[in-house]
Amino acid sequence: MRLLLTLFSLLLSVRSLALQLVITEDPAKNSWLVEYVFQQPVKTLQFNPGITPFIDTAWRHQGKSLDGHQLIMEKPASRVAIDITHPYHQTLNRQFTPFIRFSGNRYAMFVDHYLPTKIFDAHNNEIRLTAPTSIRLQSVAERALRFGNTKGSGTLEITATEKRYAYFGVAETSLSKNLETVIDTELPNWIKAIGEKDAKDYEAYFRQHLIGPAPSPLFVALGFAHNDAKPFLDGGYIGGEVLLNISGNGWFENNRANQIVIGHTVAHELAHAWQAQREGPDDKIWLKEGAADLFAYQAMLDLQQMSASEYRAVLKNAHASCMTALSQSRLSSFRSAGFNKAPYHCGHLLLRAAIDSTPKNKAHDIWPILFAKPFAHDFEALNALDEYFAKQNATPGLLPLDQQLDEMNAGTRIAAYSHHIANLNLPTVNVPESKADRVATIIEFILASACPGAWHGYWDKDHYIEPDVDKSCTTLSRDFWISTVNGINIFQQPDEAAQELERSCQRSGYLTLRQHHGTETRKISCSKTQAL
Repeated sequence: MRLLLTLFSLLLSVRSLALQLVITEDPAKNSWLVEYVFQQPVKTLQFNPGITPFIDTAWRHQGKSLDGHQLIMEKPASRVAIDITHPYHQTLNRQFTPFIRFSGNRYAMFVDHYLPTKIFDAHNNEIRLTAPTSIRLQSVAERALRFGNTKGSGTLEITATEKRYAYFGVAETSLSKNLETVIDTELPNWIKAIGEKDAKDYEAYFRQHLIGPAPSPLFVALGFAHNDAKPFLDGGYIGGEVLLNISGNGWFENNRANQIVIGHTVAHELAHAWQAQREGPDDKIWLKEGAADLFAYQAMLDLQQMSASEYRAVLKNAHASCMTALSQSRLSSFRSAGFNKAPYHCGHLLLRAAIDSTPKNKAHDIWPILFAKPFAHDFEALNALDEYFAKQNATPGLLPLDQQLDEMNAGTRIAAYSHHIANLNLPTVNVPESKADRVATIIEFILASACPGAWHGYWDKDHYIEPDVDKSCTTLSRDFWISTVNGINIFQQPDEAAQELERSCQRSGYLTLRQHHGTETRKISCSKTQAL
């Protein structure tokens, strides 16, 4: 009898539940009303912890409370509504559309993020979503397909229980025409970068998926937020598919400079999918940045065809948006599992500005370096930035990176150092190559201890969970330059600092960080001691 009851309980816990999700934008409040409509009443919705700061405390309907990461109703209900607000428009005094800005700048992932991770009925039995459940956001799709004054139409469909991506056809848009121009001008450079055979193969893939006549099955999300004060573009590659988001105040229309940048971003991200198709799906495909990043650098050559003033204006706007996002401790670039690409995107923009502004760093001088070392070119970029900003007396504190590190170490180190870019007043720190990995390990450990789960997202089965950025992590990122551990300089004495970390964690369970500007110190608890 007990066994039968146990089996019956298990059956109850895996019952399926169909979901309809309705999202309504409130322009006056810059908020979204997210309504979950179920075919049977539910009692509790459990969300990813990352959404908690974005839920308005004023619920549209009474009888709901947010307990940790769970939305608990006083009585079971089949229709549940919550308000979603977003801090960007308040912090930066501009209007950001949450579906563009919320989750790594990927509006498709906005819906993914707000799907409950678990749903419970009145008896606290878990019930799961029925597949496939399509979520249609017609108004969002129409808005996203509006290129300047070019009208578009379409429907955004997102499947709730599978990978959550969106697709828009671009065959009839002005962007499609620009992509033809990109191919015409870029093909010689692609051949130079990866060889004629691969370049021709990529060109065919590019045309098939982005120009037509039938661009599916590749998913390419194109989003525009017309209230944005400055242009911002962002691309993301995940699982063999591409997500691209572009926001701006009509800046795409009839602007050759921005069309070029958009075209190159498309080419960069599409190259990842092309690579995955050739080599097979791989959770670690994001390590293979070489060929794709080379495509992104073509913009340097094309942009030089414009006037200097137009070129600088594009760079200034894009750089300002990128660094503003970083300074707000919201790394807006695409995040891959255990790998933060924000430094790459800002680094690219800064490098282009450096090449344009520094006579001795002309493009023809740096191109051979970029082509000769497909992955290491980002290290060259960061080192060039150090030199450039040192001359401008505005060094952003980017650490010189060892060009000989393998890809995994490179990804680990860049992730570890990414938060330092947020502070533009930091001095350059030269780390001996022999000690660089040790230093990176220490910083990585400190970040993991201070903000568990905040610096890297993680994979939950088949989809990526965004990092949770809480107030303490924001403070750490903005105010603290991790240079000493209990008084020991980690850059000058990394071995001793590592030993002190172990001793301190074993002795008191705390680490002491010193603020770079000022005398304030901060204690953080040790969350783990491995890898030291």
